[in-house]
Amino acid sequence: MPESPRWLIKQGRVDDAHRVLAKHHANGDMDDPLVLHEMQEIRAALEAEKEQQQTSYLDFFKTPANRRRLFVILVISVGTNWVGNGVVSYYLSPILKLVGITKPVEVSAINGCLALWNFCRPYRPPTAVADLHRSYTTEILPYSLRTRGLGIFVAVQNAALAFNTYVNPIALSAIGWKYYTVFIATTAVIFVIIWFFFPEIKGLTLDEISHVFDKGRGAVEELNAYAGSVHEDNGKEDEAYDRK
Repeated sequence: MPESPRWLIKQGRVDDAHRVLAKHHANGDMDDPLVLHEMQEIRAALEAEKEQQQTSYLDFFKTPANRRRLFVILVISVGTNWVGNGVVSYYLSPILKLVGITKPVEVSAINGCLALWNFCRPYRPPTAVADLHRSYTTEILPYSLRTRGLGIFVAVQNAALAFNTYVNPIALSAIGWKYYTVFIATTAVIFVIIWFFFPEIKGLTLDEISHVFDKGRGAVEELNAYAGSVHEDNGKEDEAYDRK
């Protein structure tokens, strides 16, 4: 993003980046520990990315962190299509017939409500229902692998959609409502995978997200502890200043 601290440092405008961080994170204090830590983080991340300019798809298999990122991307790509939403989207009429809803007026009313929901859903930013899987996929990847990572995400997602298109009608005809138990099972499995393998990245910077994937599950607690100590030190300094 232009004029962001990362962009400024990448352009060689280190002092400008330092001032921006100090202004927004420390009330203009250039020597604040949090600001100095963020400057160091950004520089280290940019240096690492510079060393990885020549990347390929094989880079997803070279380090444990990248293998974990690839695993997360694959789970998101498949999981967003194999939890039953494909059946409802493409085969709503046969589904309604299975539960005894056959009147055209009732079918049209249900279709209309679903269409209205799908139209309004993307315009509810607080929920992030429509784009969370895309934004999460993007944010966990380093800049050098984002294009390839998103390419993998889209390719696997389309493959999962194609699978649904051909398999769902056959399964519905063969076993009827029992087919939904398959989606109950896949949803449960995906939930467990998300719980254990998807780190929470809310409120983390890009550099901290990289640290989480590089260091594993204990990295979030480590970052929270460091942030707490920095804010505690800042609070003590503010109290001392107020006494003066």
